[in-house]
Amino acid sequence: MVASVVKRFGRIDILVNNAGTMRNAEYNQINDKELDEMMGTNLRGTIYCSQEAARSMIVRRYGKIVNVASIAAIGTTLAGTTPYAASKATVIVLTKRLALEAG
Repeated sequence: MVASVVKRFGRIDILVNNAGTMRNAEYNQINDKELDEMMGTNLRGTIYCSQEAARSMIVRRYGKIVNVASIAAIGTTLAGTTPYAASKATVIVLTKRLALEAG
């Protein structure tokens, strides 16, 4: 995806990681498949897209990465969404760490 943008436009200035998925499941009822799907999209997708975009941005010394999380990540949401909230909380921590390491 990033390579296509750079090839077509010569650079990438901004990445918005907005993809997400949620499964309504209590923490003690979620199964491996559901949890893997959420973590795959919500965390790994954000990490891998950010890695690719950051490579180009660091070379140019310019770029912005916006990660969309959820209010669920700070614990203010409905019951039955704890695994989802945990997956989005990882996005918040990831965002802070990326700013530290690549900013």
